[in-house]
Amino acid sequence: MGKVSLFILFSIIPLLTLFWPRVSVYIGPALDSHAPFESTFIIKNEGNFPIYNLQYDLKLNDVKIRGVRFNNSTAGTPVAIMHLFQNESTTILINNLLKTNVPVDYAEIHIDITFKYFLIDIKNHFRFKMAKNISNEFFWLPYFNP
Repeated sequence: MGKVSLFILFSIIPLLTLFWPRVSVYIGPALDSHAPFESTFIIKNEGNFPIYNLQYDLKLNDVKIRGVRFNNSTAGTPVAIMHLFQNESTTILINNLLKTNVPVDYAEIHIDITFKYFLIDIKNHFRFKMAKNISNEFFWLPYFNP
């Protein structure tokens, strides 16, 4: 491989990272630390250009209530956000995923995000799992498959 080929290769990679969209989902503040579904998540455009036709879909999966596990996914309705500019974010409240007075032992939330970047349709998938500390306060953690 010649010097010109290496120069082109090492020039394209930084350009791709400069122009490629980066959308992240962060765990936001809990409105009530004893009610796991009174939490927020934040979608943020960390890329250098705006994204358009952004939609997110929340899914509740692998719920455990009083020792009984429900593996079926409960899908929400996709919610449209018109656009997010560079470093702009929006907050998601997840309290309509599950309405119950019974304590939830465990749950997972899947957040699917789709958006248009120039003419390319892009889909990202984020997973979070519920945990609680020794004070029985709930919080969410990013969840990755092993």
